[in-house]
Amino acid sequence: MYTDLPRSLPVGGVRHAIRWDYRAALDCFEALNDPEFDDEARAYAVLHILYRDVDRIPGEHGQEAADRALWYLRGGRDTEAQTKRPRLVDWRQDFPIIAPPVARVLGYDIREARRRVHWWTVLAAFHEIGDCYFSQVVHIRSLIAKGQLKDKADKEFYRENKDVVDFQVELTTAEEDLLKLWIGGGVSSGEE
Repeated sequence: MYTDLPRSLPVGGVRHAIRWDYRAALDCFEALNDPEFDDEARAYAVLHILYRDVDRIPGEHGQEAADRALWYLRGGRDTEAQTKRPRLVDWRQDFPIIAPPVARVLGYDIREARRRVHWWTVLAAFHEIGDCYFSQVVHIRSLIAKGQLKDKADKEFYRENKDVVDFQVELTTAEEDLLKLWIGGGVSSGEE
């Protein structure tokens, strides 16, 4: 049983200090979801964000360091659930609607906290937020993912909050450049 909030992780038999403030975890999630990164770049980014002394971790322990980082980001759970579940939360996109109920649970706004707030503290509060705007957004996302958005009130909520419920599409730089060309008239269809 893990009762302390980890401030270091064991890798290769050595404890390595981590950046345990919730902001580092959010930065890790941003790197993990960056469409510009391949798997190797994602792992590199997470390791460099999370471990304070990443350069002291031998290369042969890189996979173990990555596994321990994911364990930490999952709040101490060893594996992701084996069943394929739809994505219901995007920490970057949803943080503005996650922070208020987390503040209600903790009794202070983590965005204004003068001290660092441990990721696991934020994660524990997140799991206790109960009924709120964010939980309604997740409920609607779940119904959509299951093809069960049928209730009139749920449909109305979705129509009124579509910009918050729908995940924002992340484009790569190449995709953005191509879109700019198309919009700017730089690409022709070949027909004159």
